[in-house]
Amino acid sequence: MSVEAHGGAVQSTFSKEGVEFEFSFIENELSFRDAFLQTLQDIRKNTDKEIIVCFSGGADSQLVKWGFDFLGIKHRVVHQRYLLNGAYLNWEEAEFMPEDTEYQNVDVLEYQKSKLFHDTYLKEYPINVHYSIQCDIKANPETDFLINSSSPMSIYKFDFREDKRFTFCPSIVNKLFGWKEFDYAGVMYDNGYIAYSIMDDLYKQQAREGFYLSGSLHIRRLSFNIIFLR
Repeated sequence: MSVEAHGGAVQSTFSKEGVEFEFSFIENELSFRDAFLQTLQDIRKNTDKEIIVCFSGGADSQLVKWGFDFLGIKHRVVHQRYLLNGAYLNWEEAEFMPEDTEYQNVDVLEYQKSKLFHDTYLKEYPINVHYSIQCDIKANPETDFLINSSSPMSIYKFDFREDKRFTFCPSIVNKLFGWKEFDYAGVMYDNGYIAYSIMDDLYKQQAREGFYLSGSLHIRRLSFNIIFLR
């Protein structure tokens, strides 16, 4: 993982009682845009493997694809079609796909019977099919470097609140277990610089108000070293 060099987000502990994370921030004056582009350059610099952007079609993967294109960094784009009895379940995300997209079909029922789902997720890290199926990608660990685009933190407006709050996205965790044999990076939490810029440049007001956590995981604690909160 690229985080090995920088440590934007690391797993602290995992047990049946929950998951504990530590997010590490490096104070800087970079805008999110600059930190984002520098992170992509750093990823390219630190691997000689072929970069594969795992492309859902959502905002995060669209941004990462744009960033690599903007910087002129060669990469491949892979989109997974999740099929259930022939129905394309995630078609709405795929409305705007790059022309060079490579499509991989994943049969949901077959995935539920797979060794990956049973041995890695049901036994080792119990999460549902929806979150774990993203890791069932056809790639070569010897030659391919995988890019996870989504952020572990998102801001949502809940109907029962007047303000917006953070939610925790488990996309960071399923890759820790499902992509063990791969080199990969989670762009938005790759290093302390971009992790800081997301909070400082984008989420600072909400961060000062505190965190509201929600999601399919039972989260015992998020441990933050947020040095910009005053």
